[in-house]
Amino acid sequence: MAQSKTPKATEPKTPPQSPPTTFDQAAQFCLAGADTSPADARAIWDAMRCNTMPAKLAVAVFDCALDQGQAVAERLVGKVTAQTTEDDIETTDSMADAVAVDFLAWRLRRYAFTGNAATRMKDNATRILRLHAFIMNDLIA
Repeated sequence: MAQSKTPKATEPKTPPQSPPTTFDQAAQFCLAGADTSPADARAIWDAMRCNTMPAKLAVAVFDCALDQGQAVAERLVGKVTAQTTEDDIETTDSMADAVAVDFLAWRLRRYAFTGNAATRMKDNATRILRLHAFIMNDLIA
């Protein structure tokens, strides 16, 4: 006895999703628990010109601008890029990684010299370490 073959219902194919943008990932990570609106976050991202930076540095700068203000973020960017040309930053991933890590180190150093370092240093250091783990391990660039 031959079994009749019934046509299988085909499931509609969903188009492949594009990976999230660097801003989307940064906003999801940096805005968790924050009171900044997505529109304000986008304005800060644009004002800091994060879209012109390597992804890891962009997320680090964005988080700093949200947490410590845009002026502080700009000052720290100046410190890490003073001896590095833009071409150097963009030429290799390892150089871009090093600049992002240097930025985080400058940020942590700045925290150490704030007036509330004695009471907030553990929280500030934890924030930087979580950010470092995110940009080095979880960020899809």
